Amino acid sequence: MNTTGLGDLINLKGFMVGNGATDWDFDVSPSFPETLFNFNIITSQTLKEYNDNNCTVWFNDFRNRTGPTEPCATLWTKMEGMWDGLNWYDLYRID
Repeated sequence: MNTTGLGDLINLKGFMVGNGATDWDFDVSPSFPETLFNFNIITSQTLKEYNDNNCTVWFNDFRNRTGPTEPCATLWTKMEGMWDGLNWYDLYRID
């Protein structure tokens, strides 16, 4: 049980979040390279190059990309190729 601080009880048992993306500045695109690394989909060197160049790519070009066009575009294309065919909402499952 959780409370709102107003005396209301909210039963969170069994509560499920369908899509946990809540903030475009921290969730989804900016965090995805780190997620790929944590799932051993990209190497530490790829992640380091991406971060060292201050690259940020937003899915569907939601916002302008940051970092130099090269190597950021090449690194992003490389990462896209590594996750191609994977369900990135369920990276634990092997189909």
